Amino acid sequence: MGARRRCCCGADCLIFEDDFGGAPSTNLGDNWTEDVGDWQLAVNEDCDGQEADVLRAPAQVGAIAASTHESKTKAQWFQVTLCDPHTSPVKPRILVNYKNPTDHYSIQIDQYDCHICDANGAILVSASDSPLASVAQKFGWQNNRTYTVCVTKDGGISVQCEELVYTELQTCVALGEGKKVGLGNGAALTYDVDLVRFEDHYDYRIDCPYCCCQQCHNTCLPRCLRVALSSVECYEFPHGETFDICKLNDADSCNWDPINTSDEPCWDADASYHFRLGCEDHNDSWEEFTLQTDVDGGCPRVGGQGLETYYPVAGSCDPFYLRFELADWGATENDCRPAESGTLIVEITKVP
Repeated sequence: MGARRRCCCGADCLIFEDDFGGAPSTNLGDNWTEDVGDWQLAVNEDCDGQEADVLRAPAQVGAIAASTHESKTKAQWFQVTLCDPHTSPVKPRILVNYKNPTDHYSIQIDQYDCHICDANGAILVSASDSPLASVAQKFGWQNNRTYTVCVTKDGGISVQCEELVYTELQTCVALGEGKKVGLGNGAALTYDVDLVRFEDHYDYRIDCPYCCCQQCHNTCLPRCLRVALSSVECYEFPHGETFDICKLNDADSCNWDPINTSDEPCWDADASYHFRLGCEDHNDSWEEFTLQTDVDGGCPRVGGQGLETYYPVAGSCDPFYLRFELADWGATENDCRPAESGTLIVEITKVP
């Protein structure tokens, strides 16, 4: 139930983004309604070391600003960046599945903890609960500014903090009826919001043409990518051979695999070479993609059979491009063919 991995039906699943720019005002604009309390646009002169336009919450417990926009389904992805509250024990609330002030879920951020609550403030799960007690303080605003909340189609809610790439606070609840999001307050103290981003969440639908995995600086990558092969000083490998690899319809995987193993290169009657593009949730650049290769059957390449991992030597995010150079790629000498070696060039791009 990864908050960072979501599949988008289109180039972008963005519903709206708001950086609260403009002159200070009590009019929040077209993106928000003030359901409880008097919210305002303001200027924070020290939002993490610099001046920033912000949304300022009223010093009122239960205050709520709700989005005017709705997600297409009840599954949502909502990211909120706060300004440093410094020493004030504020308690910002991030609201999801919002229908009205008494029908929604909230994520309350304390200084040293984080709680997923119902609309009445009853805690469903806290970061300080086992087994997250050892990292509970990292969920608090003392160590984080950006929070990502993901609501899946199965009614699971998860929270990720900017410093916690391997740990999530999550719970399973009955999916709410609301399709809006919002901001709330759990303390009689004001706090400032620097940026929000609201997106649809599609839970790895197999028909999605794009996958937002937050690699390449949040670029949405195509669900299917094109692999082109060429070789240097190795005549036995083909020039210009291509095949496609696609993102697995699997929430536990972040790999692009061949959609049909019969499409993969086969240079021997008894050997088939498999290519997989892998990545981790927390990666944010092309340098951290990996290419994994494996070989089945006869004529094993140098190094023998088994999985090997390679890192790109060149690449870009937009347009998406990766280049791998598999040096000394070749077959060992055996009864099948004489020993040969060379460099296999693997280039990965968007499918035309």
